Amino acid sequence: MVFSAAPVRKRRNHARRVHLSRYRARSFQNPYFSNRLPSHWRTLSLTAAGIGLGVMVALTSFLLTSPRFLLTSVRIEGTQTIRPQAIRSVVEEYLNKDRWLFFKARHRLLFQTTALDAELRKQFVFEQVEIALKPPEVVVSVAEKTAVSLWSSGEHTYLLDARGIALREVSLDERTELLSPPPLYGPFRAGQDTSAGTLPLVACEDTSAQPVAIGDELLPEVRLASIRQFVERLKTLGISVERCATDPRIGTWMTAFTEAGYAVLFDPALPIDSQADNLAVVLRERVPDPSRLQYVDVRFGDYVYYK
Repeated sequence: MVFSAAPVRKRRNHARRVHLSRYRARSFQNPYFSNRLPSHWRTLSLTAAGIGLGVMVALTSFLLTSPRFLLTSVRIEGTQTIRPQAIRSVVEEYLNKDRWLFFKARHRLLFQTTALDAELRKQFVFEQVEIALKPPEVVVSVAEKTAVSLWSSGEHTYLLDARGIALREVSLDERTELLSPPPLYGPFRAGQDTSAGTLPLVACEDTSAQPVAIGDELLPEVRLASIRQFVERLKTLGISVERCATDPRIGTWMTAFTEAGYAVLFDPALPIDSQADNLAVVLRERVPDPSRLQYVDVRFGDYVYYK
């Protein structure tokens, strides 16, 4: 039989364990190799950093506040029907926009050509627009699209190109000038066209008063061409059209209001020549006195209705 002695239990030394944990927690650093710079080097470093920061702030302040870098004037080139002041006001509004809280976009370093181009295209549709900086001047050169029609919707009037795209909004005074331009005064040369300067614009009205955004297609290109063709055909018959009205919600047909006081209902989606021919027959054979007419409806082929 073998007997073994019971294991001797070691006494716990709490004080020793606490001191060991503190010792192991500290990082060793050789006192002969200190990472700290001498006090005079620290002073020089802080001084150099302060001088550098001050120079940077002063240079930035000079660049952003000096009048030499400000764009102070605007020049507009290439306009035909658009008033230069209309474009200039958009440019000036952009130049006065805030940049970096305290500065304006008219500063050369803060001016963005693409941003100004986007602002102009919110108000106008151009064939081409170029923006150049010739300090202290901003030069905007434009090429306008040709307008062929006026489109009124509610209290607003817009110019349309041949594709039926809304080019820009016009004021009431400008609308009057476009439809009734001032006459040319002589003397004229023999054979000179005295109608020069008159724009062949067709006035159209949307009676539903739908909202319009610049760049919207308000009329399909083919339909607008048919409207212009019908108005020209009526001119050959001695009939002047003041305006054409339509409601796009109920169909393609339109009402042409004549200077003689009666209306002509036609459909630009149907053959224009046949409608104009039927109108000419009615006026020649059935209504010798157009002043008594209220309307003529030529939308139904050979069946023409009038009152």
